[in-house]
Amino acid sequence: MQFIGYRYLGWAGSMLLTLPVTQLPAAADPVFQPLPAAPPPTVATPSELPEATLDTEGLGPNVAITNRSQVSLTLPDLINLVVAGNRALRDRQLQRLIEQQQLVEAESRFDPRLTPAVGLGVNQSFDEDVSLGRSLRGSIGGSSTDIGDRTTLTQSAGLQGAVTTRLGTALNLSLDALGDTPIRLQVTQPLLRGAGTAINETPVEIARLQESQNFLGLQQTLIETVSTTVTQYTSLIQAQEAVAIQAQALARREQQLEISTALVEAGRRAAVELADTRRSVANAERDLLVAQTRLEAANTALLDQLGTDQNVLFVAAAETIRDLFQAAVTRVEPYEVETLVAIAYQQRPDYQQTLLDQDVAQLNLDLAEDDLRWQLNLEGDADLGDFSATTLGLVARRTFDEPNLETARVRREVEIAQQANQLSQQRIAIRNEITNQLNTVRANLVRVEAARRATDNARLQLEATRELFERGRAGGNLFQVISQEENLVDAQNQELLAEIEFLDSVIALDQSVGLTLDTWSREVDFLPALLTPTTVEEAAPTAIDVGDGE
Repeated sequence: MQFIGYRYLGWAGSMLLTLPVTQLPAAADPVFQPLPAAPPPTVATPSELPEATLDTEGLGPNVAITNRSQVSLTLPDLINLVVAGNRALRDRQLQRLIEQQQLVEAESRFDPRLTPAVGLGVNQSFDEDVSLGRSLRGSIGGSSTDIGDRTTLTQSAGLQGAVTTRLGTALNLSLDALGDTPIRLQVTQPLLRGAGTAINETPVEIARLQESQNFLGLQQTLIETVSTTVTQYTSLIQAQEAVAIQAQALARREQQLEISTALVEAGRRAAVELADTRRSVANAERDLLVAQTRLEAANTALLDQLGTDQNVLFVAAAETIRDLFQAAVTRVEPYEVETLVAIAYQQRPDYQQTLLDQDVAQLNLDLAEDDLRWQLNLEGDADLGDFSATTLGLVARRTFDEPNLETARVRREVEIAQQANQLSQQRIAIRNEITNQLNTVRANLVRVEAARRATDNARLQLEATRELFERGRAGGNLFQVISQEENLVDAQNQELLAEIEFLDSVIALDQSVGLTLDTWSREVDFLPALLTPTTVEEAAPTAIDVGDGE
């Protein structure tokens, strides 16, 4: 059996990541040499048996598989299609529109706010001795004109502006185009609470850190999507090869039925033996149908991942199957726990998010501590016009008995301590996870070698037992032939399972270290998935067309 796969891309850092990538030392002479491919079965006349491909024509009653278009699909092609069409990934990209707008909102903290206002209204007085010149609600200044019968026409036109500087200075300016005082300016300069660039820029810094966390969240979603896709592809390989194994088993048993029938007709065997042979054929037909059903399920999982319902059956290309396994074997040798852990601390998005959580918690504590200070402001007003006046003074304020401010400070201190605990625990968890994953990879590789030896032995035992049976010698009865045939199929399936679990463990290790995107960055363009769309329409999933098959 052979496997599809990718060419090993090395440990070069991806331009898609903002974090540095530690490089592993290149492997000189791998300890684990590429495993030899298992030889094809050599029972009876092997040239008459079906090849281990997905050509299922005439192999079983599963019409849904045999009649649908087959599309040869490499793993990089599949990942590219998923990156373009996966709807869960697109939903996460859509969320980035909101997150980017939140950053824009936070960074506009020091931008001036201008509010023009124009108004026209009528005031009516019901008392002859009272003349009202009331301003319109929401207007800026204005003038009033008596138009008779206790009625006043009110007009206003003005502009109000407000800005807060990075030092905390608050400026409010009103321009009244129709009033007696066309310019009014209010200035407030904090000297204690809210004073200085550090404390005033803190909310913006928090927003920027949270935006970095949001990007890392998108990166984590992309990594999980790619890892799931690769695992689903190996499941397709497993289901595809299981069909081939069962097809070969059915062909061998049908061939055995022909031989048994010929021996019965020649009088060399009892007719009752045909019942066991026919039962063996029926079992093989059942197992083939089960394998085809699992292939259909694996294919459907890929269609779901792509976000399409096209009526096609994906086929893993033979060269990709072989390269995937051989590349994975070669990659095992240079892996060392300490090196992988160091890379994980730099590469894993979830770990980087935890580091940023600490920075955010510290900034929130700075804000909470600033809120506990006295308000001491230098405040001034200036009216310029027919009745000019200025006021300048120093104002101190403090509201006592505000336990909520102290509660906020304590909460922020506790958050910092909790973040430190979470970071320490995450470092331990990452180290343990990588250690376990690496041990699993190496154990699975040893398991593959053992499973291949078991398959070779089962094949040799079947050949020897069949030869004894056909020659009518002792130790070669039909029951033993059927038993050895079942042992071979079981050994082949166990070998297949061991190889798939080895591949899946390498995929899981890549994700644990944070190297999933780096591994595929030369064959897959991840940049569109990491960029923030400018419109909702731009983030819509791309229509997937996997072709009409081959």
